[in-house]
Amino acid sequence: MSWLSNSLQLAGELLESVDQKASGKLKQRGEERKKPKQVSEEAWEVKHVSGGGYEDTAQQQQLQVSTEFDPLSRSSSSMQLAAAASPSNGGPDADAFSEWSEVDTESNSGLIMFDEPPLSSSSSSRSHPLPPLPADMQTMKSETLRLRRENSKLRNDLSAVERQLANSTEQLAVCQDELEALDKECTDKITSLERQIGQLGCDKAADEAHFVAALGVKDAHVLTLEGHLTASKHVIQAHVAEIATLKQSIEDLTHTKDQAWTHAARYLDESGEAQLEQRVASLLAELTEASAAHVQLKKEYADSK
Repeated sequence: MSWLSNSLQLAGELLESVDQKASGKLKQRGEERKKPKQVSEEAWEVKHVSGGGYEDTAQQQQLQVSTEFDPLSRSSSSMQLAAAASPSNGGPDADAFSEWSEVDTESNSGLIMFDEPPLSSSSSSRSHPLPPLPADMQTMKSETLRLRRENSKLRNDLSAVERQLANSTEQLAVCQDELEALDKECTDKITSLERQIGQLGCDKAADEAHFVAALGVKDAHVLTLEGHLTASKHVIQAHVAEIATLKQSIEDLTHTKDQAWTHAARYLDESGEAQLEQRVASLLAELTEASAAHVQLKKEYADSK
């Protein structure tokens, strides 16, 4: 796109420089050609007075040829060939073509005005053929046409590039809208995730606090159980000591029973059968009490375990 813009800019500068150069030379050549015009007027006046009529001389033919070019074709050809004859092209016949274009422009703009004498019916009816253009001018004209075609092609390329640029701009706007929508969606999603992460952090902190509290309760319960266990151990030790004492008492009672039976056998003959029965009843009562105490101690020992 940059080379296309540069080419169009150079073409515009070239046409502008040609217009400035042509306008500068038109004034000078217009002033220079006023003098030959006066000389031709004097010569025509002399011939008119001496001959008594109008003569179709070579000077009149030259004047008529120089003033009878087609203004429309000459103006268009001068405009087309002015760009080709500019200094930027560097052609060897640029000055010659510039003179031709300046003459055409001067004749069209009215700077060169020949005062032609009134022509007779015979002279006015004559048609003078236009002089052929030089070969260099034809080459310059074709070169100018080629440059114009290239300029038109460049303009078409520029229009295509501008359309592509407009389409790209629209696509870019659509992409920007989509990116903004995605950015907004991502921002909302990130905000929601951050909110969820914060909520999870609060829940985690609450769970950790509850867990620590539960651990504290557990530790306290363990300490309590350890205290109860220690107390139970002391009770069991006391019960074991008491059981040992009861066993010793039972052994003593058994030994006492044996002694009682021995004494009973000894005193059987002395005190009689009544005393023996009384002694046996008392021993049975003591034995029953010892058995009941022994059963109670076993039950308490089983409960303590």
